[in-house]
Amino acid sequence: MKILIPLALLLVLATPSVAQQAGEAEFGKRCARCHDTAAAVAILKPHTDAKERAAWLERKLSRHHARDAGERKAIIGYLERALGATK
Repeated sequence: MKILIPLALLLVLATPSVAQQAGEAEFGKRCARCHDTAAAVAILKPHTDAKERAAWLERKLSRHHARDAGERKAIIGYLERALGATK
């Protein structure tokens, strides 16, 4: 029994979250036709302040193929996680 709890935790951490999957799906639907994830992350790197970066992305995406707030939130979360994975 004691080994099952750490194994379950490992499985949960290794499984992509619903939010991550939704963000990746929205990025694929709204952005991937013209932008790949690596290029989008490279554009974000100069924006080192997380709040400023999120505000910049919010403004950019609201005018650029992601007018729905939920879609933008999912895409921004996906890109933030992708940026974190490259650090």
